[in-house]
Amino acid sequence: MMSRNILLTLTAIGLSLMLTGCVTAPKAPEQGLSIWDTRQDKWVEESAMVSRLTDSDYIVVGEMQLSPQLNHEFLRLLQELNDKQWLQVVALDVLQPKLNSEESTYLEQLEKQAPHLISGYKPIIEWVEETDIPLVAAAIPRDRITSLKDPAAQEWLNHEVSGVLDPDRTHELKKILNVSHPSEEKKNPATGNYLMAAQQLQDYFMARMLMALKQKTILVTRAFHARKDLGVVPYVVKSQPGARVHSVLMISSMEDREQLISTMMKMDKHYDYIWIKKPVNSPLLAPGAQEAASENQ
Repeated sequence: MMSRNILLTLTAIGLSLMLTGCVTAPKAPEQGLSIWDTRQDKWVEESAMVSRLTDSDYIVVGEMQLSPQLNHEFLRLLQELNDKQWLQVVALDVLQPKLNSEESTYLEQLEKQAPHLISGYKPIIEWVEETDIPLVAAAIPRDRITSLKDPAAQEWLNHEVSGVLDPDRTHELKKILNVSHPSEEKKNPATGNYLMAAQQLQDYFMARMLMALKQKTILVTRAFHARKDLGVVPYVVKSQPGARVHSVLMISSMEDREQLISTMMKMDKHYDYIWIKKPVNSPLLAPGAQEAASENQ
């Protein structure tokens, strides 16, 4: 599977290079938690977001393990959705669908394969299991990703995803992937086809999983996969026209107020909500590039 660092790089590129918009934003918050509603182009209260989310068939949440406070808020969101009798399944793409004999629980799987994610996901996994809500491992098996090095596998995938992204979006996705791997693309042009296939297979897989569950599900994935223009959402809508899918980006922003306003104005086509945590001290740093810094918050 593509590494989390690579996907964070894609997120940074997506946020800083490929965004468009021109709406004038209200005054951005200095610090703390804030929610930007891209449909209404304004900051909203959590209750307003939750009310709209409960009108979804599926909710896709991107990149929520960047700060302990956002993790806590996400857990509280799960509790609110459950209280409103909406939440039926929780799917996490940090979890592999198969547990080997040495990993009898998902927490043991994380401890072995991704120990740096334990602190963020442990409270979530424990709450889901204690509440008896089905927990689904949403990561695509690694061997399915590597199989795409075979041109025949890429041909099969191209048939499966045909028509999901229009030519403009396909070009945009290819451009983002090539910019994120410039040396590899220059050295071996076939790498670009593999990266494109790997990205699309993950979105296709998670979309098929959501539709197979046939229940109100919240999927937690990486930020780029949560984009409603290039991520999981178009694959759901293509196969299930009329499906109500909302996307939420949870991110720790270290931008100053002026930069934050600019970023919000450029995200209107990428997510339905952007849930931001601003630190007390906010050095100038682009969103998506602050992973190391936010680990200390």
